[in-house]
Amino acid sequence: MSSTDSKTDAENVKNRKGSEAEAKQIKTDVNRLLSADLLFALLVIAAVYLLAEAGFKSVIVGALIFLIPNGVFAWIVFRNITKVNFMIINQSFYRAASMKFMLTAGLFAYSFKMLQPVGAAWIFATYGLLFVVHQVLAAFIVGRNTNRI
Repeated sequence: MSSTDSKTDAENVKNRKGSEAEAKQIKTDVNRLLSADLLFALLVIAAVYLLAEAGFKSVIVGALIFLIPNGVFAWIVFRNITKVNFMIINQSFYRAASMKFMLTAGLFAYSFKMLQPVGAAWIFATYGLLFVVHQVLAAFIVGRNTNRI
């Protein structure tokens, strides 16, 4: 084994440690985003409970329809995140996106069919509000971390 081979191996180990640190940072950011989503959803639910108790059940349903598929998506995609297994992450992303879509559609259908009475306007308003806040928070987190890439 030549000295260049050992030098290359040392660089690979160093690069792998760097990718593991990046992976930890990405997981931390995703956890922060999901925690912020949950916190904001709880604030919306509390506000509706205090101001318009009639829409309380529908707001909880709308929040759950948003939070459950996003949590499942994040878990499926980011459980294996490292630079080493990029192909697995790529496959996980497509699998998670289809799972998120099916879960969201199924939860909407279930809520309108089985959970009576619910207000469709409250459910869609809650889902839309949480979606917009999620996108703004995600853009803020990604924008804050662009110098890292």
